[in-house]
Amino acid sequence: MPGVAITVAGVDELLLKMEGSLGKVAAAQGSIVKLPKAELDILKHYEAARDLMQEAVKSPDRTLLIAIFGGDCSRIARVRAVLEACEFSEKMATDQRIQHTKDACETIEKVLADAGLGSQLKQALEDQAKLLQHKVESGEAGVAEEVPEPLVVEEAVIEEPVVMEEPVVEEAAVVEPEPPKPAPEKEEPADPPAGDHQLDETLIEKILACTLETLDELMSLEPNKSETLWIWMIWMVHRAYLNDPTLIKFDFTNLKMPKGKEEKRISPKLSKCIATNTTIEQFLMANSHYLGRQAQDLADSIKVNNSIKICNLDSNGFSPADLVVLATALGENRCIEEFKINNQHSGQPGREVLETFANAITANTFVQKLGMSLEDAHWRGVIDKQLMKNNDGARKRRKEAREAANAAKLPQ
Repeated sequence: MPGVAITVAGVDELLLKMEGSLGKVAAAQGSIVKLPKAELDILKHYEAARDLMQEAVKSPDRTLLIAIFGGDCSRIARVRAVLEACEFSEKMATDQRIQHTKDACETIEKVLADAGLGSQLKQALEDQAKLLQHKVESGEAGVAEEVPEPLVVEEAVIEEPVVMEEPVVEEAAVVEPEPPKPAPEKEEPADPPAGDHQLDETLIEKILACTLETLDELMSLEPNKSETLWIWMIWMVHRAYLNDPTLIKFDFTNLKMPKGKEEKRISPKLSKCIATNTTIEQFLMANSHYLGRQAQDLADSIKVNNSIKICNLDSNGFSPADLVVLATALGENRCIEEFKINNQHSGQPGREVLETFANAITANTFVQKLGMSLEDAHWRGVIDKQLMKNNDGARKRRKEAREAANAAKLPQ
C-alpha cells in the first residue's frame, strides 16, 4: 500500500484517521487487550504523519508546505493536538515514534512562524486542542480506518536506542554456535498416546469462536499449559491467527507439537497464519517437532511476513529439500534479522542447501545472523563474508536514519 500523498486531501484523510485512533485509545483505557492494539494503531498513524511532514520539509520549494499547513494553520494544529492529547501506557510511552513525530511537527511549526504565520498558528493550536477534546469526549472522533504505511520503510530502525557504535568484530557476523544436538531419528517421532492429550472440544470451540473484537474473552479462556498442552497450543495459534497485538513473542521452544495430520489446528494453521500476522517479532520454534509437511506453507508465509525479526527453527524435522524451500523464502523476506536452522533430524546440510542460504542472505541484506552447521570451509567463508557486509549495511542504515531524524529537527 502506498504512503500518504503529500496533498491537501491526503493530509486531511490522515488527520481524520489520527483523530479516530485517538478516540479508540481513549475508549480502550483499562483494557489489557484493546489498549495495546489501539496504541499500535495510532503509532502507525504517527509514523505516516512523521514521514509526510519530513518529506514536506525536505522539498526545496516551500510553496507546497505552506499551501498544505499554512493559511489558518489548522492542519498542523490538528496534528499537534493529537500528539498532546494521546496518553500512552507506560510500555508504549517510550516508543521513539512519538518523539520523532513531535520533532517533525515542531519543524513545520517553525517554518510557518518564519513565514509570518505565528499569530495564526498560536490561535489554531488553542482552537484545535479544544475542538479535539470535545470530539473525543463526545465520541465524534470516530473509528480509525486502515493505517497507511510509512513513506520510508527503513525508518523503523530509528526506534532503536541511539548508542555509540561498537567496533566491528569479525566474529559478530560468523555463524552462531550450534545448540545441543537431539538424538537422530530415522522416521518422524511418534506422538504421545492419545490419552495424554484428551481434548475438551467444548473449550476449543469457545476459543476458536473468539474474534479480534472479543480478545478479552479469549484471554480469559487461557488453558492450563502443564495439564492440557495441546489445547494451550491451539489457544496460542488462534491468537496468532487473530493478529493479537499483545503477542510479540511466539514461543514453542522444547514443546512438542502433534503431527499436522493428527491436529490441523496447531502446526498447519500456524504455518499459514504467519503470512498475515503483523505483530509477532520473535518466532521461537526450536525443538518443537516442526515437520517437513509444513515446510512449504511456512516458507510461503515467511516470504511475505513483515514483522518477524528473529526466527528460530533449530532441532526440528526439516529435510534438505525443506531447507532449500525455507532458504529461498528467507531470500525474499525483508524483515528477518536472525535466522536459525541448526541440527535438523535429517543430518548435515549439503552443498545445495548451503548455496541456497548463501544466495538468500545476499538477496536479503537485512539478515545479520545465521545459525546453521557450516562444515564446508568454502561456503562458510562465503556466508561469513556476506553476513559481515549485511551487518555493515545495517549500521549504515541506522546512522543514516539518525542523521535524517536530527536534520528534521533543525529549522530550514
